[in-house]
Amino acid sequence: MTRIIADIKDKADAEAIYRVIKKFNAKVKMLDEQEWEDYVLGKMADEAESEGGTVPREKIAQSFRKHGINF
Repeated sequence: MTRIIADIKDKADAEAIYRVIKKFNAKVKMLDEQEWEDYVLGKMADEAESEGGTVPREKIAQSFRKHGINF
């Protein structure tokens, strides 16, 4: 499986790309900024839990910045 993640500023453009991808019978999900932040934070929490540890606040902020989100 391959994933494509795109940050598209214009909602109309995002919806057009969404429709094109759906024509390929691919699973598509559009996330707004808040949903994306929740997803990234959840993945980090899952990773920390599976490792039996915690994630420092700075590491979370660093990950958000890496994904274009100012935390």
